[in-house]
Amino acid sequence: MNITYKSIAPVFSSACLAAGTFLFAACGGNNANDDANGTSSDNGLSLKQLVIALKANKNPEKMLAEKESLEKYLSGKLARQVKVIIPTSSAAIVESFKNGTLDIGYLSSTDAARNLDDAAASILLIHLKNGNPHYNSIWLSLKDKDYGSIEDLKDKPVAFASHSSTSGFLIPTWDLSKRGLVGPKKALTDYFAQTIYGTGYVSAVEKVLNGEVEAAAVSDYVYKGDNKYLSDE
Repeated sequence: MNITYKSIAPVFSSACLAAGTFLFAACGGNNANDDANGTSSDNGLSLKQLVIALKANKNPEKMLAEKESLEKYLSGKLARQVKVIIPTSSAAIVESFKNGTLDIGYLSSTDAARNLDDAAASILLIHLKNGNPHYNSIWLSLKDKDYGSIEDLKDKPVAFASHSSTSGFLIPTWDLSKRGLVGPKKALTDYFAQTIYGTGYVSAVEKVLNGEVEAAAVSDYVYKGDNKYLSDE
């Protein structure tokens, strides 16, 4: 979905974070049972079946189609069965890595870091955003607003992309805490006049455009790059 951004401008960048990441089981996942799953082939892959997990998004029908296409493509390329699963939560992917029932998983940067911290998986590939392995968490506001920093948004209504968004909630909240603007004794609602949560980046920006809030926390690839969410038409 594209919406116009001709009246939108970034206030400032909160932090830089890694893009989506493909992880593979650190201890071999199903490789621990090579005798049961198969023997090593010339390309070094010993599994008769490769299990891949994708983090669920907000479009189940699209993900189901992608799941089937990915299974068919990889099965042909690897000459073995490939099973793609879409767990209901990232926690299920983490647990699957730990118990050895998952070989590869595609996760957000936050979930990937959790797996690395637990030594449950290692990095295989990193998703590039506009050619970069990282992107920025930013605040967007209307161009005609004179906001230059997060301090300018004090006592103003703002929107976050969602409760679970890394760049649209976790990073900006961490940044506010690091600046001493929020904390154990000062909630987000103590600093901002109102905090609203969207269902994604676009919904958060729409709240800025319709005047419901003064700024929205989103990722910088929402408004720039080849795959930007917002149109400048």
